[in-house]
Amino acid sequence: MYYNEGKIRDNSVVDQNILSWFSDLKTKKWLYGRENNHTVRENNHTVRENNHTVRENNHTVRENNHTVRENNHTVRENNHTQGKLF
Repeated sequence: MYYNEGKIRDNSVVDQNILSWFSDLKTKKWLYGRENNHTVRENNHTVRENNHTVRENNHTVRENNHTVRENNHTVRENNHTQGKLF
């Protein structure tokens, strides 16, 4: 017999409550697992987007480096021209 809140209950009721608790726990673990899987998929998507952004930024950096080299070349040409003028 099991005593709870002043009432005597049959052990089978207690067993059912315990089984129900474990069943709920299993369901919660399953739901949390599904939520975590969803979060992982979302995070993987974000990582892929961030990788894409990094590649775009690297491309922009290379373009900017190219522009800098062109500008340096122009400066050298201008310096050469000024040397001839003066």
